[in-house]
Amino acid sequence: DGDSQRGQVGLEARQSLWSGGALTAQRDQARAGVDESQARLLTAEQDTVLSVVTAFVDVRRSERELEIRETNVASLREQVRAATDRFDVGEVTRTDVSQAQAQAAASEAELAKSKANLARARAIYEQIVGRPPVQLAEPPAAPQLPGTLDEAIATARNGSPKLLAARAQEAQGERGVDIARGSMSPRFDLVGNAGLTDTRYDQSFQDTNVGVMAEFRWPLFTSGQLQSKTRGAQLEADRARYQRMAVEREVTQQTTTSWHEVIAAREAITASASRVAAAEVALEGAMQELAVGTRITLDVLDQERELLNARLGQVDAERQAYIAIHELLASMGRLRPESIGK
Repeated sequence: DGDSQRGQVGLEARQSLWSGGALTAQRDQARAGVDESQARLLTAEQDTVLSVVTAFVDVRRSERELEIRETNVASLREQVRAATDRFDVGEVTRTDVSQAQAQAAASEAELAKSKANLARARAIYEQIVGRPPVQLAEPPAAPQLPGTLDEAIATARNGSPKLLAARAQEAQGERGVDIARGSMSPRFDLVGNAGLTDTRYDQSFQDTNVGVMAEFRWPLFTSGQLQSKTRGAQLEADRARYQRMAVEREVTQQTTTSWHEVIAAREAITASASRVAAAEVALEGAMQELAVGTRITLDVLDQERELLNARLGQVDAERQAYIAIHELLASMGRLRPESIGK
């Protein structure tokens, strides 16, 4: 009837012999993109670990503050009772009793505020960790730090995930320039092909072909498009390089700041311990002198307040030192889940 059926199948393989470095640059750019993603993942991991450590320490700090304020409230209530008894026997005036009552009322207000702060710290902990804090143990010992600030900065320059990501972006920008330049270069490809044609009419007819050829391409005129892309890629590479330099300075600044914060917090712990010991002795002496009439109630109340502030200051210093150590580790790129407690 004049109809025929025809089927064709073909296969082509292409191997680049020369591309002006564009293909190699594309491969290196992709690898740099993987490095950047890994660095950003490490940054997210460190941020999570630091958030957990901060939430844990904040709950412990709030619990200790609540204990200290409860002790202070109980002590001031005893001072009110003692002042009332001395007023009844005529040893003190109504002013002494009122001063003790005012101090006790203020302490109870601060106690209520501490309970609210503890509830907030517990809520933040549950938000970050995923379960409420129940009978938290003492935090593990802080990880070891480098011996000197120079060692810490060197470690940060080699391991900071922010800096690693910035360097990967710089590498991507540099490879982008090579890709753009490669698009203006000649390209040589080796092309191999094979095909089969099968025609059916009154009888079957098959035809096969195999060929190998070299292909040469070179852009002659693009209205400046390729040159414009090259300039744009160069500007992007410059931006990435300046950004990397800025991140290097930022990492150095963060590491230096965290290093000195650790030193200051450790010194504050030592000073706070001495302050607490001295305040306890002073309060005991003021109470004894009050009993023999050489002190007044206001003197004892002042020493009570000084002891309270000293104890709270010690708690704050311990919290700040623990967090500062982990912030320093994060700036150096060494804050890992497995490093906690080691």
